[in-house]
Amino acid sequence: MNQDRGSRTVTESTFRFRYRAAARRFALVGLDAIERDRATGAVLAKSTNFLTGIVITERRRYSEARGGEVTLSSEKAQVAKEKRFIEDVKLGDH
Repeated sequence: MNQDRGSRTVTESTFRFRYRAAARRFALVGLDAIERDRATGAVLAKSTNFLTGIVITERRRYSEARGGEVTLSSEKAQVAKEKRFIEDVKLGDH
């Protein structure tokens, strides 16, 4: 499921689910959340993998000289490997 919302600051969220046969339910396995400031070109991107428990956070900025986004910083951290099912996930969960 993918959702964009906002005007000057746009937030894009992509939720990834995998069917768990034992539970007969879809579980959240990944979440990518990107916030863009259309006025400054600043980008904050967070990619969370709930299977590995790793979240990668990048700060980027649009570069006219390079014709696209350039990464300013990147951090890797651990998060809980929690099981959340599709009916428990709400928009804005990032």
